[in-house]
Amino acid sequence: MLNNAPRSPELSCEQEPQACLHQILTFCRTTFEREVAKHRSNPFYSHSRLNSEALEALRHNIHLLEAQSQEGLAPVFEDPDPIENITATAWKACDYAGLEGEDAIIRMRFERGSKNLPLHSHDHSDRVLIVTSGNGFGYYQLGEFSGSEVRRIEVSPGTLIVFPRGTLHTFECTTEDIVPLAFYSV
Repeated sequence: MLNNAPRSPELSCEQEPQACLHQILTFCRTTFEREVAKHRSNPFYSHSRLNSEALEALRHNIHLLEAQSQEGLAPVFEDPDPIENITATAWKACDYAGLEGEDAIIRMRFERGSKNLPLHSHDHSDRVLIVTSGNGFGYYQLGEFSGSEVRRIEVSPGTLIVFPRGTLHTFECTTEDIVPLAFYSV
């Protein structure tokens, strides 16, 4: 079921990289906390949409972070071999915004043709994913893996997905790249 995306704190265009990261982290933390409170610790996977102004502000802020960053996109999923068509770069709160904790923002790129990617979970971090460009599908399963209860949703620019640690998930993009921004909180 689609929910209305949270409107506060607002996403707006910033001029300084630290302010960009701080604003994105605050937005994602607030979004996650709101969803946890709504679902009262039951397993969940929620999705909604950002409005166009918030999506444009997010894209602006990510562009500014990338322009200031020394990090480039690198392959991920190194276990057992890297998957070359998925790349990412990360900004940790403590490194870039002078904030405490291990929260981070990860910009990923799933290249066109990425399919049959491993269904996986993050057992030590909660996630908020925002698709900034591209169309495709997200797959997820709540609870223990059974293979028969994997669900599929369409994703497109502005799709906002929230799920707690341990949720099995992946993406598929057969016709164009998908570029999600992921927030993780440990």
